[in-house]
Amino acid sequence: MNVSRHMNSSRNSAVRIPSPVVRIPSPRAAQQGLSLVELMVAIALGLFLSWGAIQAFLSGKQTYSTQQALSRIQENARLVQEFLGFDIRSAGTYGCVSSEYVSSGPASNLVPDSDKEEFNFGNSVFATNKVSGDPSGDMDLLTPLDPAPVAGTDILVVHTGTNLGLEVAALPLPTTTQVRTNNLGLVATDILSISDCTKNIIFIPTSISVAGTVATINYAFPYAPVVGSSIMRLNTSIYYIGENAAGRPGLYRRTLEGTSEELLQGVEDMQLEFALDDVGNDGQVDEYKTADLVTAAQWEAWAAGGKFDATAQNVTAVRYSLLLSSDQEILEAPQDYTYNGNAETAPDRRMYQVVNGTTGIRSRMN
Repeated sequence: MNVSRHMNSSRNSAVRIPSPVVRIPSPRAAQQGLSLVELMVAIALGLFLSWGAIQAFLSGKQTYSTQQALSRIQENARLVQEFLGFDIRSAGTYGCVSSEYVSSGPASNLVPDSDKEEFNFGNSVFATNKVSGDPSGDMDLLTPLDPAPVAGTDILVVHTGTNLGLEVAALPLPTTTQVRTNNLGLVATDILSISDCTKNIIFIPTSISVAGTVATINYAFPYAPVVGSSIMRLNTSIYYIGENAAGRPGLYRRTLEGTSEELLQGVEDMQLEFALDDVGNDGQVDEYKTADLVTAAQWEAWAAGGKFDATAQNVTAVRYSLLLSSDQEILEAPQDYTYNGNAETAPDRRMYQVVNGTTGIRSRMN
């Protein structure tokens, strides 16, 4: 009994050896930092990806800017052709006989200062070539151009008539002092044309009185106008290249109202040529000439009776060439282009485009 207790006591008092503890480090504890090589590789990859993103952005922006500039230029080109084409086609259309029976002398054109180009309706069109930059446009104008034209460009003068659907009324009969027509807003400062199919009168009314739907035009006519003669309001448009307050060139138009308006910005130059039928008077264009080579007889080409001069046919069409530029400098280098037969290099990094067109003068074509 004692022995057994002693053995049990010895067994219980034996030395116990603890089991080893195995610690598994966490991932956070295992990563203590980056080596210099790893850091440089990470920075290089980040810079490469940033560079790619920036290049993609810049490329997209350049493409967008180029497309926007091209669209703006093409839109201006369409508007230029619309403005010039409409007026040139209508040039010299003053009624039944158009400009065929109009002369700049007192027999037909009774407007004061008819020797000034604004009021010289005997010329359907007129132009000056490579102007000096003087506000007169190197022509005989009553009022100088403001702003002045850009030196080296051309100027186009177009005389047109607006068909209001008005005719000389039969009752009461027209006299040498007055005619009656429908009241469609005519005023005494209008330049009017009364034309039948043999002759016409261009004049500024002495006065216009209105009673209801009837307008009475008062003027000392050289003869009593024919019943049914057409009555049209005339106007003059002067197209030229000028500079705005910001120093940018543009296409300007001045009408008889007297104020030049900028139609389109970014029109750098305008060069003109004029079609002449000077061989055989057969209605075919024989050559194109610049304005300085067109004679006074070819601008007007009226015989003594006011009809076409069979020996000196007049201008029948206008060929124009315009140089357009973008608003901003968007190209990487100055652009090379050909304009007016010459190879040119742009003075800046704007985009340039040439617009060409030819429009016939309906009243001058056989």
